[in-house]
Amino acid sequence: MLAITRNQDFHGIVGMKSNVEINGVKICVGDIVHVGKSSNINECTNVVVIFGNKIAVMGLGATPLSHLNIISIVQSHNVLKAGDRLHNGYFDVEEFIQ
Repeated sequence: MLAITRNQDFHGIVGMKSNVEINGVKICVGDIVHVGKSSNINECTNVVVIFGNKIAVMGLGATPLSHLNIISIVQSHNVLKAGDRLHNGYFDVEEFIQ
């Protein structure tokens, strides 16, 4: 099992499913998604992680995933492995040890 961390702070278990689907596929922690522009949000592509008590997209952490215009999953969480770095090194992918 893998986890996403930043400075040893926990940001989710890779593969944890959200309640949001795109093209019949559940969006999961660790997916990189493309978010379309909406009234309050600029178009962006970034990683899905946990912020506080909600699953959200990095850079849009105040907005729940379900309130975003998700256009596509750019990269699946399935390709992640321990030692990977996400968002230009902002997040680390580590083995999750219980």
